[in-house]
Amino acid sequence: MKVVVQHRVSLLIISFVAVTSAAWAVFIPWTWSTIDDPGFVLLLQERLQSSNILGVVWGQTLAAAVAEPEWGVFRPAYWLYQSTVYLLPVDVVHGLRMSMFLVAIIGPLVFLHRKGRDTKQLVFAAVTLGIAAAPLSRGLFFLSLQELSGAAFIGLGLMARGPIFRTVLWTIAAWFKSPFSWLLIGYAVILWRKGERKLAVVNAAIGISTLGIAVFIAREGNYTSPRVRDGIWQILDAAYNNGLRVFETPTALLLLTVIWWVLWTKGSLRWRPMGIVLGFGWVGYTAQMTQWEVTSYYFGPILFLLGVFLVFTLRNKVQVVGPQLWLAFTLPLLVLIVQLGGAIQDGLKTNGTLISIENCILQLGPRDYELAGEMLNVVTPEGAIRIQENMMLRENSWTGRVTFPASQDSADQNPEYLILVGDSPAPAGFSSVPSCSSSTVKVLSGLE
Repeated sequence: MKVVVQHRVSLLIISFVAVTSAAWAVFIPWTWSTIDDPGFVLLLQERLQSSNILGVVWGQTLAAAVAEPEWGVFRPAYWLYQSTVYLLPVDVVHGLRMSMFLVAIIGPLVFLHRKGRDTKQLVFAAVTLGIAAAPLSRGLFFLSLQELSGAAFIGLGLMARGPIFRTVLWTIAAWFKSPFSWLLIGYAVILWRKGERKLAVVNAAIGISTLGIAVFIAREGNYTSPRVRDGIWQILDAAYNNGLRVFETPTALLLLTVIWWVLWTKGSLRWRPMGIVLGFGWVGYTAQMTQWEVTSYYFGPILFLLGVFLVFTLRNKVQVVGPQLWLAFTLPLLVLIVQLGGAIQDGLKTNGTLISIENCILQLGPRDYELAGEMLNVVTPEGAIRIQENMMLRENSWTGRVTFPASQDSADQNPEYLILVGDSPAPAGFSSVPSCSSSTVKVLSGLE
């Protein structure tokens, strides 16, 4: 009977992930984002003209393995990811990313279900993990972000029944984003205490070697080495200033949610082995990232690991029922709507803005455009490059140009059109009447 129930639960999870991901892919119009994506697509399409798919995947993976250490990052799983995923249509990739997001959240729930948590506790854990995963949701829209990819394999590892499978899956996570290696090191301690000494040594070896290689490459890389801190006071200063940012509004709302639930259920924290692993992983990941950055999408795994740690260590002393149960869930659900709902709404707005820009450019033709206004990860030098690449993907013969002011070849070149994102007024030298517009975009023609 237990096997039948487990089979039904597995089938329900697979169906939910598949249907939700398919709906996400099909019912929303998508474009490639302004972080990396269209550049990879164009590169693989160019290579496909002279090679087959297997040759392209192998060649691009090998090229990444050679080039990225020079850049300063060690992420072997991402080398394969970028060589395969960008061969797929954009809507399929968005569906894949939603699957990753759901697996990251469902993985801990499967683990808790297997440990005997009741339905109310699982529902609260799901809400809490949704709140904690809000920063990770950026990976639903910026498809190259390794934070979501790594978190998905952490979730898969928690779904796995055997420690060997968990080790393999968590190694893949660490090879997407090296700070996930702290989970392998923490898991090694638990395995050692359980008597699984050989596997403990394997986990520790993979975790420590991955971190060691990542640190060595970061110190030598063109992109990362300028931000490496050598002096003890520099390290402490970064840890202090970035550490304070860890406990800003998203973390405060997560902790408030847990405290609210604990007050209603008279709960407490109980140290369980996997909770200790997740707590150790959170501390290690956070400490490492304070030497780089803990804002924006870099913050995603930090809050997510904290959320998983909290739901793994919570123990309820009383069972809430009736009106008390509804009150216990009121604040968590409200925070979920605000934090995760707001993050997804912002991502959809960004995607919609990019589609509006592309549609306006198609309507006005291949001219010189300048990007201006305000929108995170859109109105940037890279944003201008990626929008231009997206236009090349939408129309092979497109010969226009999209620039960001600081990236123009010379200051005396005036654009024919200004792409104004947001609510900024029309600047001097451009028509106040848009040649093309949407709710977030106005394309203004230059005055003669």
